Amino acid sequence: MNVVLVLAADTMLARVICRALHRRGFEVLVAATSEWPICAYSRYARRTFVHADPTLDEDGFIDDLRRICEENRVSVLLPVLGEAAVIARHRHRLGSDVRLLLGDADTLAIFADKYRTYGVAREAGVLVPEYRAVADLADDPAALAAFPCPCLAKPVWGWGGYGMHECADARALAALVADMPETTREGYFVQRRMAGDVVCVAMLCDAGRVHASDTFRIVASYPGRHGQSTVRETVRCDAAVESLRGLLEHVRWSGPCQADFIVDPATGAPYLIDINARYWNSLVQSTARGIDFPSLHCMLALGEECADAEPTAAGVTTAWLSRALRGDPALVLRRMFARGGGLAGRGIAACDDWDVHDPLPFFVWPVRNVLRNIMVRLAARRGNAA
Repeated sequence: MNVVLVLAADTMLARVICRALHRRGFEVLVAATSEWPICAYSRYARRTFVHADPTLDEDGFIDDLRRICEENRVSVLLPVLGEAAVIARHRHRLGSDVRLLLGDADTLAIFADKYRTYGVAREAGVLVPEYRAVADLADDPAALAAFPCPCLAKPVWGWGGYGMHECADARALAALVADMPETTREGYFVQRRMAGDVVCVAMLCDAGRVHASDTFRIVASYPGRHGQSTVRETVRCDAAVESLRGLLEHVRWSGPCQADFIVDPATGAPYLIDINARYWNSLVQSTARGIDFPSLHCMLALGEECADAEPTAAGVTTAWLSRALRGDPALVLRRMFARGGGLAGRGIAACDDWDVHDPLPFFVWPVRNVLRNIMVRLAARRGNAA
């Protein structure tokens, strides 16, 4: 039996990955920066390990991974979130016995930078909204006044709408740029805000060759429309699929990747607005359709011959149940009981957090978060008292 080490074990996303791998017969180990991550409560993970925080101690993180892999005969290492970039920079230190399917460090660095991503996308013939660096606009008043509005000012790094500003007109944009410190301007760019539906395309590639693909749209998010997706549904958008395929072939990407496109309602043309060169938080949408990205990922890393993944279900809706109920409970209930389906039928096919065969993480998650908030507040009070 092949052993897989899944990282970012303190996320529900990692739990979804563990579920898929366990059902396909892999032996699943998980690791995180602290003891008792959420995956430690899952029946799909056999054992949990602790490693150094890759954002604070890259060498210690890689040393811990190497030790865990050697001692437990790990066949495949599966990065989930931002730790993939650290592993890509130090992959030579992990040894040849540990298999990876991961993009190179340079490409990961480009995709982590939204401004540079737009440039590479244009080189690959992919449409992107009109955009300019804030620092350039600050030095060119005429270009600043002429930039099409409404628009969005975005940090070049980050995700989930963090640090984003919306400007309804040229006056609001000029005021935003004027108020930005010079050091902040260097990390921002402005993008024309386009009308149209947002379509998400997910792919798994090996050296630019696509082995699996899925397309869906976000129905609801929490908190706010730039937050975590909480309800999604299957859609079809061949033009967006071909755009992402062209980009990933251009950079010879290896590993999972997910991109967001805005589809112009007048022309049907897809415009790339964001890309995640890693696993995406709505992965359960794909696994519920029968597109088992994690298992195919491991099989490709092991060099096994395998057929490209094809969906087994045509129309699927999934949800992060607890957050969706906080954001729009009426929507969730309508979807849950659509066509008399319920959770087990054609309503909501699967959830990020709820699994009838693995219920403990669903109940542990909120309790642990409450306890964590209490500890943070107590620590703050002690600090103020001192």
